[in-house]
This record gives sequence, structure tokens and C-alpha cells, in this order.
Amino acid sequence: MVEYYFFLVSFFVFGLMFGSFATALAHRVPMGKNWGVSGAKDVNARRSSCPKCNHFLGVLDLMPLFSWIFTGGKCRHCKEPVSVMYPLTELVTALLFVCIFLVFGVSVGAVVVAIAVPFMMVLILIDLKYKILPNQITLLLGVIGGVYVVTLLHGSDDRMSIIQNHLFGFLVFPLLIWGVGKVMTFVLKKPSLGFGDVKLFAVCGLWCGFSYLPYVLILSGVLGVIFGVCWSFFKKEDAFPFGPAIIISLFINILMQNLDVELLTLLG
Repeated sequence: MVEYYFFLVSFFVFGLMFGSFATALAHRVPMGKNWGVSGAKDVNARRSSCPKCNHFLGVLDLMPLFSWIFTGGKCRHCKEPVSVMYPLTELVTALLFVCIFLVFGVSVGAVVVAIAVPFMMVLILIDLKYKILPNQITLLLGVIGGVYVVTLLHGSDDRMSIIQNHLFGFLVFPLLIWGVGKVMTFVLKKPSLGFGDVKLFAVCGLWCGFSYLPYVLILSGVLGVIFGVCWSFFKKEDAFPFGPAIIISLFINILMQNLDVELLTLLG
């Protein structure tokens, strides 16, 4: 029992850290800045700074969630308000990590999915603010999805079936959603689906496989309608970012997929 709670807390803490990374990445990518990991010759270019006063942030400013709480949601240097999206993103990422632990336990699959979560959060944050889905993040999420498929092959007696299922999903998902987008554009007489969404559906197909096509489409569609209504009500805009609905559907279906595998194992 002690070991269980140790891993539970560990996943939560790592989730906060990866959530902090997601907020930094969501700020840097749209502006064309270095990710802060490597590549910049100037050390200062890799350091985080306050977007208001540009003061470099130290350890006390960069503790996920707690820094925002302890400073009362303000920058320690210029006293300007810090967006609540920062601690909220960190907290949500931490809770998603907990969900991964509860479903996957301590496993290679859990690690791979956990690594993907901050990039999912980055896509959500950027799409909400700029209505774009950066290719580099979508591609990276797809690469991690490929690694996830490899973990599914380990110990499986039907590897060819798994490869075919996920490869077919990778090819069919985007084609189908592209066709749906074309029909909706024709009916509504206005663009209804961005190509970034189509590429994201390809990533969904790789992660979930063709067999999960109905679940991904239905859930993302329902979430998209709900989100679209809320967006129209609060933002007073007809066009809304569809990426968050797709990504939430992807994450839920990844969890469902593992639960199905566990159920089949128990029944078998």
C-alpha cells in the first residue's frame, strides 16, 4: 500500500513538472523561440523569463503550481498578474498523469503515454490561443505514438494484426475526416475543418488503431459540438479550435484501449 501511494504521488509530482514544461513550450513555439533544452548558443535564450518585465526567473519562480500560489498569482519582480492558465495547466497535467498511473500502473506504456501528455497540452494551449496546430508538435506526438505501438507489440502473439490495425488507422483516419470536412464545407458554404486537424486525426489513428475509429470520431464530434457552443457563447465567434476536442478524445481512447486489453486478459 505504501508503494502504491509512493508511485501515485510520484506521478502527480512529475505531472506538475511536465505541465510546467508544457506551459513554457506553448509560449515559445508560436513565437519561434528555442525550446530551452538545447540548440541556442546564448544561454540566456534558453532561460525562462517573465513575459511582462522580461526578468529571468529563478528556482522560486519556477516551482510548478506552488510558485503561483505563494506569490499570489503575481510576478515576484514586477508584481504584474501571472495568468491562471499556468498553474491550471500544471494541475491538469498532474491529474492526467495520475489517471495514467491508475490505468497503466507502473509500466513502459505508462511512461510513453506520460511523455506524450505535455505535448497534447501544448497543442491544446496553442490552438486555443492562436487557432493553429504546429506541425513540429503534431509530428512529435505521432513519433511518440509510433513508440507506443511498439510497446503494444511486446509480448503479443498477434503482432501483424496490431501493426495492420494501427497502420490502417493512421491512413484511414485523416482521409475520412478530410472527406467529412469537404462535405461540411460544401453544405455550410465556409471552411469547416483545418488541415492541422486532419494531420492530428492521422496521429489519433496511429495511437488508437482503426478499430477505435468510431469511438474517436463520436467522442471528438460530441466534444467539438459542446466546445463550439461554449466558444460561440463566450467568445462570440463562429470559428472555434477543434484541436482540443480531438486531443481529449485521443487521451480518453488511449485509456479505454488499455482497459479493454486488461479486461480481455482477465476474461481470457
